Amino acid sequence: MLLTIVRHSTSQDNGRGLVSGARSDVGLSPAGIEYAKEVSQNYDWHQFDHVFCSPMLRAKQTAKILLGDDAALTYDPRITEMDFGDWDGVSEKLIYDKHPEVFDRLGMFNAKYADYAPHSESYAALVARVSGFVEDLKQ
Repeated sequence: MLLTIVRHSTSQDNGRGLVSGARSDVGLSPAGIEYAKEVSQNYDWHQFDHVFCSPMLRAKQTAKILLGDDAALTYDPRITEMDFGDWDGVSEKLIYDKHPEVFDRLGMFNAKYADYAPHSESYAALVARVSGFVEDLKQ
């Protein structure tokens, strides 16, 4: 089995510097739509036997741009965005100013973030969720 993973294009929240996880079902930004269109021209997206997609709007929009409106997609909530809990929709800068220790050198959340973000999903929970999806694919 060959598994190809494609991340959604830039969402409205990403473009505004907001944390955007499972609780922010926002669409793509205009720049995200344009970027997905550019990417769609650089790869043969119809070579796949099956396409799974997060049920999040931004993922659906990206998949439709890459594969076309008539593409057969299977939506699976196990590959939904990570749940950042109460930090979803909050300014990344605001969080960084208050909790710089939860960011890595690339500006991404590290594993410590779940200790500070109420009602959030840990990296361990994310791995367990996605691993279940991958195990089902293997079957």
